[in-house]
Amino acid sequence: MVTVPVIFVVGVLTSMAIESLGKSNHVIFSYVKHLMCAILCAILFSFTSSDLLITAFYVSIVYVTTFFIIDCIIKNVEKRKEQVITN
Repeated sequence: MVTVPVIFVVGVLTSMAIESLGKSNHVIFSYVKHLMCAILCAILFSFTSSDLLITAFYVSIVYVTTFFIIDCIIKNVEKRKEQVITN
């Protein structure tokens, strides 16, 4: 049986793999890759209860959007710190 922590760990590990293997700097393309990963995890979660498929999709979209925005902000702040240090 697939549980929520297992799905969460699989999602995080897959997102880390996407980030480490992805060579594209396009924000939209990266977001779509992460969103597809979240939808796949939602489908895996729906195997445990088919009634929760729509809810799992909504949760996955909110999760990916929130953490993707936070990740982009953190990367932007790190770039600015590097620029300040080098100047």
